Amino acid sequence: MNNVTILSITASIIIGIGLSAVFVLDYFSGSPVTNIDSKILEFYGDFMLQSNTDVYSVELVDDFPSVLLIVSKTPDGYVVMDDPTPLFRELYSDENVNTLVVLAGGSEIPYNLENGMLQFNTNNEETVLIRGT
Repeated sequence: MNNVTILSITASIIIGIGLSAVFVLDYFSGSPVTNIDSKILEFYGDFMLQSNTDVYSVELVDDFPSVLLIVSKTPDGYVVMDDPTPLFRELYSDENVNTLVVLAGGSEIPYNLENGMLQFNTNNEETVLIRGT
């Protein structure tokens, strides 16, 4: 290979990396910081929350065993998080919480609970209420 070919390949790689870095920085720059209720963080220590949509807040509802999530309205949004049932059992011991109901925008939606993780779709809604029953 001659010097021109090596310089051309090197320049292409550097430009490609530069463009990739700009895309990654731009992709993450718009994501807000999630506000998670301090009681949730105290209980779990490392509270696990993953989502393909922005989650603005995760708050306990004081009146009954529930967690309210405020999320961005996304047609194919989903959330995976720690199962809140053990938290409900500790904080609301008189309620005898055994199951969950997940409501998106006020309508009950299906969810999956496996290995201590709760997963559900946000159904293009901005509010999700997880209630212990």
